[in-house]
Amino acid sequence: MGYVGMSDYALDKMLKHLHNEAAYTPPSTYLAAYIGNPLDGGAEVTEASYARQAVSWAGVTIGTNEYTDDNSAEIAFPEAVADYGVVTHTVTFDALTSGNMLEVFELAAARNVTAGGVLKVSTGNLDSAIKRESI
Repeated sequence: MGYVGMSDYALDKMLKHLHNEAAYTPPSTYLAAYIGNPLDGGAEVTEASYARQAVSWAGVTIGTNEYTDDNSAEIAFPEAVADYGVVTHTVTFDALTSGNMLEVFELAAARNVTAGGVLKVSTGNLDSAIKRESI
């Protein structure tokens, strides 16, 4: 799953916390499925059985100029009772409904979720990353 990036909301909260301008308590995170890019008019799935799913994170790994974190368990959406449509992106939010967008991920291959299907993200495939250019 390709990492698109953090939302303006998340970047604002992180930077203000880092600079001691405003405290930020990290939220629980919930994964949403999107038909189309949410940054370009895409929409969250609205099928009757659909619900955002909680994400458990494995813990940050430090690499060369890159800090990554992955989902520590499989994330499975409820079985679709009707077609979702073609899911192209997933998004983390800080609430089960509504809430603030945190990060956007693009699926390596779009998935057409039809009635009876289950959209899953395997353990370790939700790759969040922060890269450092240089200091």
